Amino acid sequence: MNKSLVWGLLCLALTFVQPMFAQHNCDENIKIAKIYLDHLDKVTEKLRTNIQQSVAHCASTGNPEAQYIDAIVSLQGNPSEHQKQIAFTKTKQLAENNDLQAQRNLAIMYKVGCGTEVNLAKSLEWFEKACDEGDSFTKYAIGYFQMKGIGRYPAAQDYSGAQDFFMSGTEPMAEHWFSVMQYFGYGITANQSQALSRLDANPTTESKTLANFLRTEYTSPPPISTDENFVVHNIGNHIYNNPYGTFYTPRTDIKPKYTGKIIEFDWKDEQVTRVLEEFELEVLDKGTDNPTYKMTIGNTTKTGALKFSSSGIGFEKPSFPISELYKSNPNRDSVHYKIDGINLIRYVETKNSPNYIKEVGKLYGSIEEYNNEPFPPLYVILEPVVDPTAEPQVLNYRLAPNPTTGTFKAYYTLTKPENSIIMEVWDHRGWIFDETGTLQQGAGDHEYTLNIPERADPGVMQVYLWVNGEQFVQQIVKQ
Repeated sequence: MNKSLVWGLLCLALTFVQPMFAQHNCDENIKIAKIYLDHLDKVTEKLRTNIQQSVAHCASTGNPEAQYIDAIVSLQGNPSEHQKQIAFTKTKQLAENNDLQAQRNLAIMYKVGCGTEVNLAKSLEWFEKACDEGDSFTKYAIGYFQMKGIGRYPAAQDYSGAQDFFMSGTEPMAEHWFSVMQYFGYGITANQSQALSRLDANPTTESKTLANFLRTEYTSPPPISTDENFVVHNIGNHIYNNPYGTFYTPRTDIKPKYTGKIIEFDWKDEQVTRVLEEFELEVLDKGTDNPTYKMTIGNTTKTGALKFSSSGIGFEKPSFPISELYKSNPNRDSVHYKIDGINLIRYVETKNSPNYIKEVGKLYGSIEEYNNEPFPPLYVILEPVVDPTAEPQVLNYRLAPNPTTGTFKAYYTLTKPENSIIMEVWDHRGWIFDETGTLQQGAGDHEYTLNIPERADPGVMQVYLWVNGEQFVQQIVKQ
């Protein structure tokens, strides 16, 4: 706290102590009390009590500003959920009446989930309303939202806009995050020496901690291959990830076990910021109504219920400690990534590798210590784990007659005593012409009759056989 602010607060404190409790001049009391609201963490508990007492009479007569002040002061210490809800209600009421300070505080409440659910879109909306008045903190907040691309869908990620907001105010944390962008070259030419000098000069614990971390602990991520970079940035490009004209179907296509590599990018999805090599995923009880998972990232393993969707798999927000990339808290080395799910796709080629067959996923979720902000772009490249000693689940899979005019049989031998079976017939466009649903079959020889309708175009079709989640495929020619 600078000296002029200290002297200013002391003078205001004397104003409170002497005449104000004997008077009930609401306008004057409220005017002085609101000055304190931006500095409540810097005043004593006794003075906070005095602030509440100074507006108590005004609040009791229904004055909305006085009720707002009383509610905000009540948030200091360890407030109850009820107190938080009252503070949110009173702040919203005043914000909707164009009170700048209440608008800013309402934006913060939506950001951190105080008295309400976290709502980044609402938070950004109220910061933008407060910014119309030129408030320095709100300029920083909007820059922060733009830097990370949060609060608006589709995401309005904008490094250039973030820099403009950071540099237009005087908020120390704006200087902090501008230095991060300059150090790593996010939307600006990287200049590590200049960025470190900025952090050294910035009067915050966060900047001092980050400067020390960058000098003594930070290491650049290892490079990824051209193919790896291509597949994570072309998940929506079905020229490369659309085998046999079909889409990846997680419930049937996913394998029982994987290892993998997690790749994190900056907020604009351009630069690799970290690579985590220690990833494992097991899909258990896949053929049942209650599938589960076992996931390991680093030294942490979590298990739980697994949900399949048309685009991937979902979890119950397992939380994994991940080293903090932009360390700003001297007492914290890691933050917790809560993973909601993984959108999955399968590649069959890249521009450079015609036989690059990989399953690739984009993770989605949030960071607990950052009030559940979405984490930066995060991808995983999966490698199926094959047990070389395991007995094959299926033997002698064949189709007859082949070619066929319509009806044909699939013949196969199962080696396990209990099996969940699914069969489907697909054409080159991804249209399904026959499917079995899930069947339960035991060990031994089996046959199943399938049919390609007359309306189907002649040509080569794929007949998929899934046994306990493992995929087998044969081709049949429709005449």
